[in-house]
Amino acid sequence: MGTVDEVPRVLPSASRTDSVKQNLKKNAAARPVALDDVLRQIHDASNADELTAAGELAGRLRTDRDKEIARTAYADRLNAARAAAHQAAKKSDDEAGAPAATEPPPMMSFARVMDALQAATTTDALDVAADLIRSVPEAGQRDELQEHYVARRKDMEGA
Repeated sequence: MGTVDEVPRVLPSASRTDSVKQNLKKNAAARPVALDDVLRQIHDASNADELTAAGELAGRLRTDRDKEIARTAYADRLNAARAAAHQAAKKSDDEAGAPAATEPPPMMSFARVMDALQAATTTDALDVAADLIRSVPEAGQRDELQEHYVARRKDMEGA
């Protein structure tokens, strides 16, 4: 007789329901989100991490129009947070008798923006992270972040 091919025995999963649940979990991350959910998350963001998460969620929107609306809301929220921080700093300086700051305190650090750029998995998420570059106070750091963004964007578009 000739050689025999061994066929591995595949054991069925516990049930069809379990396999459906696993597929749903796997596909849940790739599921697009609604604009209302993104806008609500942007509005409710109380710190930089929550705002960054909302920006990443915006990258999963379906249409370019929705993404543009989310970008506008994101920028408005970022500017409002900066203005609030500036007002709080000015008020505390006025109470302390110190001169008012001429520039609002930064909302994002170099490390946080770099982490957001590196964690981006889509070009939309990368663009949202790049919007944070302007909130870094030091010009040299902003330039470095901008260079990293451009290189990462080229890599993503080339892949």
